[in-house]
Amino acid sequence: MLEKIMISNFGPFKTFEMSFNKNITIIVGKNGSGKTQLLGAIAAVFYGRDSIKVNNTSVVDEMHISLKFKLLDSQIEVIRTSLNGRLYYENHRRSISSDRISQLRNIDIGEYEPIIINYKNSSLEFDIDLVKKHLYQLKLENDIMYFLLKIINRVEQTKVKNAYRIYSGGERYILELLGLLSFALEDKRKLILIDEFGGELDSHSFSILLSLLDSISKEIQVIIVIV
Repeated sequence: MLEKIMISNFGPFKTFEMSFNKNITIIVGKNGSGKTQLLGAIAAVFYGRDSIKVNNTSVVDEMHISLKFKLLDSQIEVIRTSLNGRLYYENHRRSISSDRISQLRNIDIGEYEPIIINYKNSSLEFDIDLVKKHLYQLKLENDIMYFLLKIINRVEQTKVKNAYRIYSGGERYILELLGLLSFALEDKRKLILIDEFGGELDSHSFSILLSLLDSISKEIQVIIVIV
């Protein structure tokens, strides 16, 4: 799991650190407080500085982002920093049964490369059968399953590239979320970042999706920014 982030000179953060829950972490705050930039800092370690749009990024001071992971009997620190405008990785492995660093080597943490879900995403090319497969595997409560399957079954499949005709912004968001979540489960990913969660959802849909994410968080760590 991702345990902690430490940030220097990224977006609005001069210095900042935050610990995360094992299952779901919900981030709330005023507009402009840096919620999206916090997700951007996590994503930047894996994908680079521009993976999520970040405002007011310092171009003078050295950027430093550290992610600390706990994997089985190991603690792993992954660092992305900028020196003269360049970015690089450093992976550190330390046994938590020892007080000293026992090894320093590159390791593969690819399963923790986050899937980023944003309300402005527009791609809906996903496999409805795959979505249904994972919904059934999650063994959701009857009312949650009925609500989600009702939306899926109401969608009309067009003849173009498995795209789907959507009738409301709320339905579009729900289907997009389901598609990306099913991909994450199928690909055995371990971390999902959800920005601007909620969007055009009514209170009932909002609570249904939170329950869905709670079920998924038994397999995947979820970090949510709520609008």
